[in-house]
Amino acid sequence: MELIRLFSSHRDKTLSVLIIIISLMIATNIYKGQTNRLKSLAELRDIEIRKNEEISKIKQTERVLQAYQKVLKKKDLNIAINTINNIAQGSNIVINSLKPVKEEAGAVYIRFPFELSVASGSYHNIAKFINKIEGHSDIYFVDRLHIKSAMDSSGAAQKLSASIILSTVESRGIK
Repeated sequence: MELIRLFSSHRDKTLSVLIIIISLMIATNIYKGQTNRLKSLAELRDIEIRKNEEISKIKQTERVLQAYQKVLKKKDLNIAINTINNIAQGSNIVINSLKPVKEEAGAVYIRFPFELSVASGSYHNIAKFINKIEGHSDIYFVDRLHIKSAMDSSGAAQKLSASIILSTVESRGIK
């Protein structure tokens, strides 16, 4: 009974307290919802940042590929053969035969191999030739090298002969 009297005498205050409690509960629920939404937005932001980083890496790779494309410009095989001949002459190498082999198409480039048969008086000259070929501003690769000693045509002096497969490459038009 006394509780009812107390409630009646403080009815306005009790009603205000109830309204405040209900308002606090509603505000707490709204706050929790907004907090969850902020967390999901932060996760989405992190995902987008990672995507942007990957896109930046892809753009960097594209720039690298475009730089290679400029280096791997269209090859004229006659120029390549002339380059090989000039390097051989500068290295005291005699080219016995030089013939292009069937080209090999890759995903990004076309490889143009050449078979060479050369003769020289020393290993040093052959090494000098290989060094100049692989260090040339155009791109050349020595794929195989087989050196053996041989007698020259008079049968007196010993010479070295080498069988070489080298190749150059051409871009396939990276886009």
